[in-house]
Amino acid sequence: MAPDSAAVYGEVPSVGALDRTIVHGMTWTAGIKLTTIAVSWTCTILLARILSPQDYGIFAMVTVYVGLTSMVTDFGLGAAIVALPDLSDKLAAQLHTAAAIVGGVAFTISCIAAVPVSRFFRTPNLAPVIVVLSTVLIFDSLRMVPTARMGRELRLKDLALLDGGRAFIALVLAVPMALLGARYWTLVVGNVVAACLVTAVVLARVPQRFTRPVLSELKSTLTFSTHFLTNQLAWYGYSNADFIVAGRILGKLALGQYTLAWMVVCAPGDKILSVFGRVMPMVLANVQRDAQALRRYFLLFTEVLAILIIPASVGLSLVAHDFVILVFGAKWAAAVLPLQLLAFYMAIHVVAAPTDHLLQSTGEARFPARCRFVMLLILPTVFYLSGTRWGTSGIAAMWLLVYPLLLIPLFARTFRKLGINLRDYVATIGPTVLSAVLMVLVVLTVRTAAPAAWPLASRFALQVVSGAVAFSVSALLIQRRRLGVLADFVRTIRK
Repeated sequence: MAPDSAAVYGEVPSVGALDRTIVHGMTWTAGIKLTTIAVSWTCTILLARILSPQDYGIFAMVTVYVGLTSMVTDFGLGAAIVALPDLSDKLAAQLHTAAAIVGGVAFTISCIAAVPVSRFFRTPNLAPVIVVLSTVLIFDSLRMVPTARMGRELRLKDLALLDGGRAFIALVLAVPMALLGARYWTLVVGNVVAACLVTAVVLARVPQRFTRPVLSELKSTLTFSTHFLTNQLAWYGYSNADFIVAGRILGKLALGQYTLAWMVVCAPGDKILSVFGRVMPMVLANVQRDAQALRRYFLLFTEVLAILIIPASVGLSLVAHDFVILVFGAKWAAAVLPLQLLAFYMAIHVVAAPTDHLLQSTGEARFPARCRFVMLLILPTVFYLSGTRWGTSGIAAMWLLVYPLLLIPLFARTFRKLGINLRDYVATIGPTVLSAVLMVLVVLTVRTAAPAAWPLASRFALQVVSGAVAFSVSALLIQRRRLGVLADFVRTIRK
């Protein structure tokens, strides 16, 4: 029998100014992300009907390269600035100068590497796309220090508005360009213009001067940023290896299909993590010396993430075929099976996120970094072997079959750190999983009973509605007390 929620979480502690600031910023972040999701889905549907899979494939190829370059350019300085005990105006000015220099150098290197990268992907028209999209490196470097200063000041509302504004500008510009026949440039120009405008706004709101960097004064900051960069590079390597393999051995058509599947699956998952990803490290770091509070917040975050992502991912996998054909068209049919597999992976990935944040926030960042490097060694190899034989579906299957096994050391270390066991963890997410299983049974029954003569849209709508109702009702029956605890926690914070 599952333990009582209050016993698992403990009593809700008094809420201070920091808690209210975090929740206020989290509310704004969530609101902006939900609005962005609505706009993103609308624009993605329109673009998918106008553009071809090859266009998405070209854009995916260049974003893999530019994303890696952008991470190296950042060098972890943004995270280091947020974590610094003190940040003087002089140090901020030196870091601003250093970031701008690195951004300019990275842009130059990208221009030189554009042709070799295009040859690697066997796509000659990729070179000019790399050059244009690499201008984002300059804008991001100029925005790095002012944005980090906003994070130090917990201006989460402003950061959320900036993130939402950048996404909105990019998407709104993309639709008319697609209608004008810009093809893959549709996805490139919007991102460049959005980065430029957001950088201008940030520099206007948080003016930042330049000064000559002094290496001896930057040493401690650069040491921290190097550790962070190492972790991020390992994560970026294995999380983008599937795109590199698909683009290299399967071509831009298959990569385009796979990219759309990822975009659909990541829409809810990334937005959920982007909201909680800013809050979890701060909360866990603040209670790292209180074992009971640390355990309580870890389980709380885990259950909330499970409630948010598991029904969405399982439901998406159930209706993937009808959804893709109805919304994007028959030309994207090859994206259905990868989408179904990746949907289950995304649920696992989101629910596992608190383990990594907990270890990093309690002084054990080296262990998850080692785990990431093991993933970096294993995942690209299995992607290549499975992709060569089974295509994009084989690559997606490896995320579902191999990735969870690689998470076991992280969970084991976290459980030891918190003094909990597998039974405690299952008691936390078990009710949500059971509700999702009942939802699957209801949807499959409805699908079988629905007349074959019904239009595709009607059958799809019936499955979605029946699944949502089934999960909601079963969740209220199975975990009514637990949901009440979560609701009380939210109400306490709001007060």
